[in-house]
Amino acid sequence: MKIYTSYKPRYDYLIGSIVKVRFADINAPELDIPRGELAKEVLKKLIDYYHVFLDIDDKYVYDRYGRIIAVVYLPLNETIAL
Repeated sequence: MKIYTSYKPRYDYLIGSIVKVRFADINAPELDIPRGELAKEVLKKLIDYYHVFLDIDDKYVYDRYGRIIAVVYLPLNETIAL
């Protein structure tokens, strides 16, 4: 994901960078099982279509693989057409 803006000054260093994000509180199937690839495709359509908002975990900003941990929000009052 590309970071366009920050609402907390401590994350301003991320603006303009492309980061990998681990979605907090999401249990998605692994890519090596049948539904994993489908889940990835659906998520990619959502992320490519919308500018999403990330609420970065203040306690654990990064996971052990260097991904940012965040709750992801879609814009309000918009219809999702997949």
